[in-house]
Amino acid sequence: MPIHKQPSAVGVKATVSIDVTPGAGEDLTDLIDTLAAQHQFVIIDVQGSANQELAAAMSRADLVIIPMRGKTADAEVATNAIALLRKQEKLFQRRIDHGVLFMATNVRVKTREEKDIRKDVEARNIPCFQTDLNERTAFSHIFRFKLALDELTEKETNGLEAALENAESFANEVIHILRKRKEEAA
Repeated sequence: MPIHKQPSAVGVKATVSIDVTPGAGEDLTDLIDTLAAQHQFVIIDVQGSANQELAAAMSRADLVIIPMRGKTADAEVATNAIALLRKQEKLFQRRIDHGVLFMATNVRVKTREEKDIRKDVEARNIPCFQTDLNERTAFSHIFRFKLALDELTEKETNGLEAALENAESFANEVIHILRKRKEEAA
């Protein structure tokens, strides 16, 4: 289990542990429960498909982030994820906080397709994050170099500072939503 020291969204050093997916025969809900008992935040990435893993993750979620590019194909996948989320809410008789995260967006220009999709999402009263994750070289370099964002350097990654600011803005928004939810529940 790799462990990285990195600044947290509030500027305090924090230990972040990255755990892998469940092993053969291991139940995802059991893994989530185990990790939740050990860590303040547990983030599960189910690779965007509306499947059994997504349903299991939603069953334990405090917040479901539905990533979507401003493209029609992504909107259709997001629609399936939201439909599954609604079924999970009925099954577990509880509201599951969620929001669409527009990602890989252009900072300067919104395409007509993206504008239309945003209007449709708004008209359907689907919650969206205020922060987009913009198209940034640094975000793809995370995968290319297999490093955390704060481990990249300006030498190999153009626009790193803007990517760090973008990521911190999104992290702060997520933390705000989670804290607000916790206060409302108290």
